[in-house]
Amino acid sequence: MLNVHCVAHRLALASADAAKNVIEVQMFLETINTIFKYYEKSALRTAGFKDIQVSEYMPLFTHCDYGLTYLSSAS
Repeated sequence: MLNVHCVAHRLALASADAAKNVIEVQMFLETINTIFKYYEKSALRTAGFKDIQVSEYMPLFTHCDYGLTYLSSAS
């Protein structure tokens, strides 16, 4: 079966592949993941984080909004 990816998907795949070789990018992603895990493990901290976003008129972000977890299935 032929897999066809849109331009945005190909760019995301190429960026992720290139980022594997850049230590600063890996450290940044690890830091962001650690922060999200901190909030994700507690309903109270998550609620507080959402309250801050609402009070500062920020969009409500979730872990997946940052593209830190990307699942792709080739069929």
